Amino acid sequence: MALPLKRDKIIRTLRQWLASGRYKPGDKFPSDQDLAQRFKVTHVTVRGALKPLVQEGLLDRRIGWGTVVRDPSAPQPETHTLATAVGVAVPDLSMSFFNDVLRAIESELHGTGHPLVLGHTWDLPAREATVLRAWFAQGLRRMIITPSGGCAAVYEELLAQGVRLVFVDRDEPNLDVAAVTSRDERSAQDVAQNLLTAAQGRVFHLAGPANVFTAKARRTGFLAALQQAGVAKRASFVLPAGFFMEDGYRATQTLLASKGPKPNALFAANDAVAVGALRALAEHGLEVPDDVRVAGYGDTDLARNFDLTSVRQFPERMGSEALRLLLSPTPVGRQAGVVLEPEVIVRGSTDLPQVALKRGQVPSVRKP
Repeated sequence: MALPLKRDKIIRTLRQWLASGRYKPGDKFPSDQDLAQRFKVTHVTVRGALKPLVQEGLLDRRIGWGTVVRDPSAPQPETHTLATAVGVAVPDLSMSFFNDVLRAIESELHGTGHPLVLGHTWDLPAREATVLRAWFAQGLRRMIITPSGGCAAVYEELLAQGVRLVFVDRDEPNLDVAAVTSRDERSAQDVAQNLLTAAQGRVFHLAGPANVFTAKARRTGFLAALQQAGVAKRASFVLPAGFFMEDGYRATQTLLASKGPKPNALFAANDAVAVGALRALAEHGLEVPDDVRVAGYGDTDLARNFDLTSVRQFPERMGSEALRLLLSPTPVGRQAGVVLEPEVIVRGSTDLPQVALKRGQVPSVRKP
């Protein structure tokens, strides 16, 4: 109980400073570093002590400037126009998965008085940081984010300023932020094990961006399946690709043009990459699934239209759960996060009607 007691003591002291007029409206408050040294605590404890004072409107945390004593009689800056809005930052709405997440959030928000603000990050950390900081400068204090992988410091800045964050589809495990995710690693391992059994080896993974949470989980699940099957040189069966159709096309073209072993099956990081792989296979005169089996991930409209075996993640529920956590009457942290159980959908691209999952009787695997 030492940390809460220290934090409460710091809060009482800071309140006394403000009540006594030691720091007047507009004055710059001591930095986090100065406060940490003065009270002999960590920066985390200092941020925890400052947070309620920011939420009560006694202090104002300004990115790139520091902490300032707020003047309650001063009008709010005109730029602070998004105080009641909810911001949703996703990589790319051309992907139906994120469209479905957004649709659920928008539906739940309708009629609540909370405007919706949308930002595209394109999975670029620098762009994501620009979007989030711009929102904060305009007064937005509630954000649902699909992390691009590389903005942890920005999230910490926002949390210190009293911003509410919830992650959706991906996570930042070292931050005390609730996340709505799915068990990608386990599902990826299940799909890979099925492909290894049906294709008798030579299963390659078209991997997503190395810094993205979901891509890492799917890669880990794939490698675990190879290890369980006793496959040597497992890393050589992972091909860097990305999350877009062209990524899957290029990676598959490179694989087919190489002098190494040719694939009996491909497991793509998502459905878009799988469709890109289908195009490359067709150009080489290879039939799916007779010559090469192909599986994707996400069970998006692409999977349904191209008869792809895929993994359904229930994006609508992800969106509604993320909004519920964001608008909770009391702040929520990591322990309030939600992990959904994905569902493997077997279609014609793998032709696996008789192959059972290695994990046994798993009811989440079915044919549509």
